[in-house]
Amino acid sequence: MSWDNEDVPVVRIQAKDNFSDPLIAMARSLKQSGNADLAEMILQDKARLKNNVPKAVDKVANDEVDGAQKLIREREYHSKSGYVGMVIYGNQ
Repeated sequence: MSWDNEDVPVVRIQAKDNFSDPLIAMARSLKQSGNADLAEMILQDKARLKNNVPKAVDKVANDEVDGAQKLIREREYHSKSGYVGMVIYGNQ
């Protein structure tokens, strides 16, 4: 099978912020009940998540793109060389 540009994989990754509002509500509730220190810790965790989640999504996206590019290069190599794959014993 020859490789053409119509077979290029597409990578789509989305992430939603479903943690900010509940963490803010939790911190507010803790602060109102006299646990200001715990509320501050919750808000610090929220800030870390807000910083680290986009980095994690970027890493996953980059890993997927790298994998797709590797697959494309392998298919291009095999289509140019005429290589059709390994023959496994009993599976010809």
